Amino acid sequence: MAGAAPLDRAIERLGRWMLNRRGFVSRYVPTQSGLLHVYDKRCQGDGRETVVFLHGITSGATPFGRLMKIMEAHVKRVIAPEALGHGFSESPDNLHPDRLFEATSEFLNNELKEPAVIYGNSMGGAIALRYAVENPEKVRGLILCSPAGAQMDADAYAEFLGRLNMTQRSQARDFVNALFHKTPWYSAIISRFIYKRFNRKSIRFLLD
Repeated sequence: MAGAAPLDRAIERLGRWMLNRRGFVSRYVPTQSGLLHVYDKRCQGDGRETVVFLHGITSGATPFGRLMKIMEAHVKRVIAPEALGHGFSESPDNLHPDRLFEATSEFLNNELKEPAVIYGNSMGGAIALRYAVENPEKVRGLILCSPAGAQMDADAYAEFLGRLNMTQRSQARDFVNALFHKTPWYSAIISRFIYKRFNRKSIRFLLD
């Protein structure tokens, strides 16, 4: 995996640079659980809503870039925090699920002055659901894309976690290929990043 981490980081920086050029402010917000990196833009759209984007495990906010850009014409504000251990946010080694949630929840509680629409993908979907249950007055609506957190029996859950315990590159390739109806030509590149990210110390602790 030599060279994969620097390239991964370079792509993240490129994504941040592109979002900054589009007017999305990149800032760091301290919480009691850790330092969060956040993208934020006040838009001139025809809508009155604030939309929050919450990403999935091992991902970050930059893959939402195209969607965030499209939403500008329809909302008054776009916010995309990066969870602890992800993107440019602080990456504590002992990243417990509750700590990850509490950092995002604290940020949203302080930032949202009125109810927002929250879009959550995968892990972000689970965070969005829990946040809505605990803070209904802060949530105008939910958009959930393959949200995590559905109840599973013990065998199915063990099989699911096994897919995320990647000890070989081939497992990362299988994981990526399973995500697409038609395997993209760049799947080998993605799998390198996936393998590295799932083996970050903070992510391994989170999954364990």
